Amino acid sequence: MILFFNRNNKKDMEDTNKIFVEGLKKWAKPNKINQTALGKVVGRKQTTISAYYKGETRPETWMIDAWVKEFNLDYQEILKLGRSTIAKEEGSVVQYTSSIQKEHFEIVKKFQDQVTAKEFNHALLKLEKNNPKKYFEIYGMVRGLVAELESSKDKKEDSQKSASGE
Repeated sequence: MILFFNRNNKKDMEDTNKIFVEGLKKWAKPNKINQTALGKVVGRKQTTISAYYKGETRPETWMIDAWVKEFNLDYQEILKLGRSTIAKEEGSVVQYTSSIQKEHFEIVKKFQDQVTAKEFNHALLKLEKNNPKKYFEIYGMVRGLVAELESSKDKKEDSQKSASGE
């Protein structure tokens, strides 16, 4: 399967680079290629490669080209390996790149209206990027509403226990 993407579109490149790094990680381990060795090929420290592995930053396209050339990799095969490790749902099998992704996915699955939950997450992401102050303001409001709900639920349970003589 060939992945088509627009090299002029930064988001497409970042997504493809993320997929490649996931595949590179999967390929490197059994081939005993560590982060230091990968870093030497592109003139970067192990800590930079670690940041790529964690998804904190993305390598530039020329770095990917250098790894492909240096290790004689099949670019499409590495992408295929990467896709298999990125969070995705295939029937009942779900794979995650982090425990936070798994927890998030499990929470979204519990919503009755999953489409709105997903859209709300996208809106929060945009808000966090463009107006962090408002993002945290909304977070505080939601936490306050949840606390009110829990408090009223506790009071209701207490009054029911009192009424039943417990």
